[in-house]
Amino acid sequence: MSDNKLVDDGAHFHASDYAPVSADPNASGVDVAGYKVNPFMPGPGATEDNQHWLSGIPVLGNGENFLADIKGNDSFSAVFDGAAAALDGFSVGFQAGTDIATGNIGGLVGNLIAAPLTAWILDHVKPLRLVMDELLGNPGTVAAVGTTWSNMSKELAGVSKDLQQQSGATAKFWTGPAADAYRTDRAGKLAGALGTTAVLCEAWGMLLGVVSDCVQVVHDTVRDLISALVALLVEIAVNCLAEGPEAALVELGIEGPSDVIRVSTIIMKLLTKVLEGLKEATSIAADILTAVTELAKVGKDLWDLGTQDGAPAT
Repeated sequence: MSDNKLVDDGAHFHASDYAPVSADPNASGVDVAGYKVNPFMPGPGATEDNQHWLSGIPVLGNGENFLADIKGNDSFSAVFDGAAAALDGFSVGFQAGTDIATGNIGGLVGNLIAAPLTAWILDHVKPLRLVMDELLGNPGTVAAVGTTWSNMSKELAGVSKDLQQQSGATAKFWTGPAADAYRTDRAGKLAGALGTTAVLCEAWGMLLGVVSDCVQVVHDTVRDLISALVALLVEIAVNCLAEGPEAALVELGIEGPSDVIRVSTIIMKLLTKVLEGLKEATSIAADILTAVTELAKVGKDLWDLGTQDGAPAT
């Protein structure tokens, strides 16, 4: 844990978070011979309000996100998470209907059991989740870095406000040209620079929130593709055992349209979340541009202050 109160603890990598067995008596898990055993962890991007314990399970995972959006009054995200849940529902329904109509036992086992189980394991079983986070990034860590920038913004805004108040209070006992110059040229401009930097930090924190969502999209897409491949392999194996290789190949051919629907759904969910991220990034870009423009203005004021009376600019 960082000693800096502004740094969100989630911004650091904690190897202990991925350890199925911990010697820490305060860790969560079952006591076994003096150790805490807990092979599971919340889903990627988990927060206090939404631990994403259903992530990876079609319909239910996005439904969980949808309900969290409604509870948090985030109607913008609710639209996209609701759309993702609907896409999942259509895909699962189409696959199950095709499998039932054709008597494809392997398809039912692969699509309704193997695929969601694989996706859930990749999201929640610690050793495998570590591999996914190392290869694809951890959206929770990126979001925590964004929170750190937001914390910096609040701190800078508070310092700016305090400086303005304290410099203004000197008018009670200090008047004259020097006092006016201090309050306007020095304290005033410095407070303005701090306030503008606070705005820039806040915008950067919000942008990292969008980046966190993008990392989540990559994670979910790769996870869904892996689970789809596992489902296909299970389908082939079950049908080979039940009906023989020839029948399994026939079933595989019949299942073709269902697999196309599954992959199309994965791609559509990816595009849906990308559009959500682009919408958020567009709104943030204007704030960042404004903050950078203001920062350029106050930068000249700070330079002038630093070089007054022959002092070095630093």
